[in-house]
Amino acid sequence: MRGVCLAILLAGSSILATGQIHVTGMQQLPLPAGEGWMCPGWAPDGRAIFLTAAQYRGLYRYDVATGTLAQITDASGAGYGWAVSPDGSQIAYRKTLDGSIPGERTQEIVRQNLVSGLSSVMARGTSVDLPVFAGNALVTNDAGRGYMPLADNDVPAVHASVLGIENTKIVLLLDGVKKLLDPFGNGSYVWPALSPDRTRLVAYDMARGAFVCDVQGNGVVRLGRIDAPAWTRSGAWIIAMHEQNDGHAITGSDLVATSPDGRVSVQLTHAPVVALAPACSPVDNRIVCATTDGTVLILTYEETGR
Repeated sequence: MRGVCLAILLAGSSILATGQIHVTGMQQLPLPAGEGWMCPGWAPDGRAIFLTAAQYRGLYRYDVATGTLAQITDASGAGYGWAVSPDGSQIAYRKTLDGSIPGERTQEIVRQNLVSGLSSVMARGTSVDLPVFAGNALVTNDAGRGYMPLADNDVPAVHASVLGIENTKIVLLLDGVKKLLDPFGNGSYVWPALSPDRTRLVAYDMARGAFVCDVQGNGVVRLGRIDAPAWTRSGAWIIAMHEQNDGHAITGSDLVATSPDGRVSVQLTHAPVVALAPACSPVDNRIVCATTDGTVLILTYEETGR
């Protein structure tokens, strides 16, 4: 089945790519079956992939070179919205603890050293926002106010970072100042992601679909109904999923590459592959994604001049 999928995928992409971007290979990670693997993402050096099991149960690190899988934590909810520091030394996640009363919960932000394995709780409450690394500083959005560094010595040292979503608006940290971004004036947004040079943003508006703009919210370019957009390392393409559903369940999903100006769109995968949640390597031409059957795929691709 794996060989059939690869043959279909390569045949379709070579026809549609027209020399601009095309898939050159695909491999399935040899992960334990039956776990419902999901939400894979890259380490900053491209040597590892972080991922979670069904229902965001736990957090794992897969070493691409050795093929070994290691569990970072088994905490409930830890696989949703985790973050890795740019130097690759730390990972941060939010875990959820059930209370003694039905429906009662406590959430914690945990920072863990990936070398020593030591971890510490950085924030705790009934509801806490997801952790974000701004440079190597661990911060979180402080709804209605500014942002909150999670350690006294954490000072953001980058021009722009995405803090998340607040009251349906995009929250950025620009030169140390929190900014709420609403490019359409009345938008409701998900999936914000900065370009590699941190000058542009791709996100999805629930009424209008995906779009690109600058970090001030200007120069909006609409890209259509593509989900979970992610930038390639060159910034020349946006990889996203084009999902089909019957109103209850996903019936199909192809990965597509779209130019940030919205002029070119290339289908990268084809049935029977049902590809979800793409993430692009920051160091080379690879894409990792999950599938509806709980497997994880790595695609390699080539870009050529336009």
